[in-house]
Amino acid sequence: MSATSLLEIAHDQVQVTMKFTGEPFKRVSVIIIPDAGPAASLQALTDREGVALFADAAPMPGKIMVDGIARHQGFWMEKSVSNSVRC
Repeated sequence: MSATSLLEIAHDQVQVTMKFTGEPFKRVSVIIIPDAGPAASLQALTDREGVALFADAAPMPGKIMVDGIARHQGFWMEKSVSNSVRC
């Protein structure tokens, strides 16, 4: 799937929306891979609003992958971050 999207990272969720239309990127896989090791990876699918929830996640440095492609590298859950990405 190839489309331009916007990735919003908040306290316990990742929201993926289309950059130009603002529509939610529905039912795509979002994976958080901590720098400490891939064995502790967290995975969720986005819902109809384009939100993937990670209620059990602790603040950690790592990589966020959307639909199998790395979209964010750094400390997640520290504060709200907005990144323009291509999906």
